[in-house]
Amino acid sequence: MATRGDVMSQILRVTPQQDVLLLTMIDSSGSQNSGDDYDIEVSDEDKFSVAGSRGTSISVGSGNKISVTSGLYEITFNGWVQTNAAISGSFDYQFKIASNPLFITADVAYDRNVQEYGSSANVTAVIDPSHTTMFNTSSGSDLHFRITCSNGASASWILRGDPTSQLTQIQIRRIGDAL
Repeated sequence: MATRGDVMSQILRVTPQQDVLLLTMIDSSGSQNSGDDYDIEVSDEDKFSVAGSRGTSISVGSGNKISVTSGLYEITFNGWVQTNAAISGSFDYQFKIASNPLFITADVAYDRNVQEYGSSANVTAVIDPSHTTMFNTSSGSDLHFRITCSNGASASWILRGDPTSQLTQIQIRRIGDAL
């Protein structure tokens, strides 16, 4: 006769704890010119802090990269981008994740958002997107993050960080083995 514990273990499937890395941006990026690329400085301890980490399959590497071992990952980026001056016209935001630091292709993720404010607008453009993507690697990989913004007024822009609030975060979770 089966015990209650035997039955419960068959009903409740226990999932092992997943490896996780949570980075929080604690200081804003330097000012970027309209149209310039900003390679997110994940390995700069003055810009990002490790808010939480578990496991050994995800690590921050030198050269602004996050290294992952073989596996299936969920990657989430939440970021606050804003112009340093009022603009009119359009604001074009592009976010990329690539395994190549030169971003020959955005082979992990690519997102674009164009906001149109009109020719008579006088606004400080703010975009606060959230991106989540799945990434599978059979041999391990390095992940690089990049933002490019341009606008009709050629105003400079920043990626905002703050030590007391989570304006910009990167979260990576290993879901399981590679597919």
